[in-house]
Amino acid sequence: MGLADVIPGISGGTIAFITGIYYELIKSIKDIGDFLRGSIQKLTQNKGTWKQIFAKINFMFFIPLILGIWSAFAVGVLFIPELLQQYPSQIMGFFTGLVIATTALLILEVKQKNFLVYSMGFMGLLIGFFISQITITTTIPSYLFIFFIGALSICAMILPGISGAYILLMFGQYEFMLTVLRNITQNYWYFVAFTLGAIIGLLSFSKLLNYLLKKHESKTLMFLVGLMLGAMYGPLKATTEDLPGDKIMYLLLFVFLGVLLVVIIEGIKRKITHKF
Repeated sequence: MGLADVIPGISGGTIAFITGIYYELIKSIKDIGDFLRGSIQKLTQNKGTWKQIFAKINFMFFIPLILGIWSAFAVGVLFIPELLQQYPSQIMGFFTGLVIATTALLILEVKQKNFLVYSMGFMGLLIGFFISQITITTTIPSYLFIFFIGALSICAMILPGISGAYILLMFGQYEFMLTVLRNITQNYWYFVAFTLGAIIGLLSFSKLLNYLLKKHESKTLMFLVGLMLGAMYGPLKATTEDLPGDKIMYLLLFVFLGVLLVVIIEGIKRKITHKF
């Protein structure tokens, strides 16, 4: 997930869904938000102890996940932008394959299939396509703007479909935030503003997403299918534009490898689930 979040066009949420942890991820983030909102009230009113409050949080899930994401993200920031410049068609082809296979898995998860559900998929497709066409350029951003970008991009990161890195690229802040992360000591307040925005956006949006997946699962999943497919148009078009014919074959090869990886992971996941 950490590596995916560095790349414009692929979401960490997509990786979470491929590996079978998506529902637990959203629920766990929502539980953290509930803990932060309710812990002070419960303690001041003597309605619970710290042990009872912390018991609701799945630390065995969250701690290794956060460590993995941040470790991979920190490493990815150093080398993935260079790889994107040197091998754009191969990387985008690989992640396109991941997205194609993931949308197939999402469709299999949809229990209800009716006109309203398919309409949500079409709406997601249009929104994803529209977002992939937006480009906003700014000069030196304000701290408030970076706070807003942090909140928006983190919401995108937990959605299978829209990449948080692509949101940064869309608002013209991708290179700027890479510079901030590479030189945190010199850009400390930008990092703080982005992080605060990300925390508030994550805790707020996860509650809504958890509710939608519980109460309107089929419509939400089909919307995410459309969102994933629509959002891929912009990055894929930018990658394949003026691409020589011999490079197209490389792209298709990596699309196949992306699909193959998802199939392998899904097979391993099913074996583990069946075993336990």
